[in-house]
Amino acid sequence: MKKILHYLTIFMLLVTIALPIKIVNAEETVDQTKSSTYAIKSISFKKQHINMPDSNVAYVTINSNVSNLKKLHIDYGNRINADKSPYTAECTLTKTKLVYECPISIPKFEESGTWKIYGIVINTNDDQQLYYYYTDDPTMLKWPTFSVTNSNEDYEPPVLHSFEVLGDVLQPGVDFQVAVNAEDRISKIKDIIVIFHNIRTDERVFLRDFKNTGNNIWIATANLPKSADIGDWQVDLVNLRDNAGNAFVRFYSPTGYQEQTTTSQNVVTTNTVKTNNIESFKVLANSKVLATTRSSVKMQSFSNRTIEIFNGKKLLKKVQTKSNGIGNVTFKKQAKNTSLKAIVKMKSGKVTETVKFKLPKM
Repeated sequence: MKKILHYLTIFMLLVTIALPIKIVNAEETVDQTKSSTYAIKSISFKKQHINMPDSNVAYVTINSNVSNLKKLHIDYGNRINADKSPYTAECTLTKTKLVYECPISIPKFEESGTWKIYGIVINTNDDQQLYYYYTDDPTMLKWPTFSVTNSNEDYEPPVLHSFEVLGDVLQPGVDFQVAVNAEDRISKIKDIIVIFHNIRTDERVFLRDFKNTGNNIWIATANLPKSADIGDWQVDLVNLRDNAGNAFVRFYSPTGYQEQTTTSQNVVTTNTVKTNNIESFKVLANSKVLATTRSSVKMQSFSNRTIEIFNGKKLLKKVQTKSNGIGNVTFKKQAKNTSLKAIVKMKSGKVTETVKFKLPKM
């Protein structure tokens, strides 16, 4: 037995190096001509059928020759592929010698159907692992199944209605917001990711922490890095995921976007839309004066800012910029060549800039 475990350990090390997931068939590591060397004697379930939210229990009986067993766990599920991993349950020794019980719980929105154990892993006291997989020779071990009925099963992907950047002109080092209008009918939205990129440099900004503000509106606040590249930015990707594992993703390009949905049943659909209406914003380094008269000033600033115009300590006028950051301020006619200053504030009242300028001589 020790010799077998020794070769098993060497084989597993090689598999670990070659593959990201360690899966070894018992038929590759155990001499199946001698059933007594096979560590697992039998597998059974407490219930052959469960109605959610009920749970189940698996019983694993080991052979008496496994004397140095440290712990045992099972991997179970209803599907396993590149996009879905099995669930894991730690097993405990029962009062019956050599029999382990493994609690099986089904996530709330998992689908109905046939469930089974995909693998059993034994850890030994000498830090070795024995892997047994459901594709092993059935003459060595029967791998039973049980059925699940779940009225809450969800394999509908989330739906994206719209999204927008709350402001068309942004400032490096300052917070900005993105609002997403999206919903999921059954299991509800779990998380949202939005990515923007600079069209010239391809620098990217990720938004992840979206909060539900009601009526299917999700808002995230993020800080645009002080080092963010100046210029035009465009949305790169919008990704929605629900609590059942269904997903919706929209990939953007200069000519439109492609939508892809993936269900928990691994059904993938795609849709391509050509449009030039791609959500975007502009990043400016600072506010600047565009034009002046002796009674007005036009400024390019940032979205949703307050611009206050002062002559010395006297406030002449203040305005709120539009989404495009433009502020047109008119005030009482001032003397020629008067020096004024514009104080730019955020909604919170925090001053972000002071811009000094002179009125024309005419």
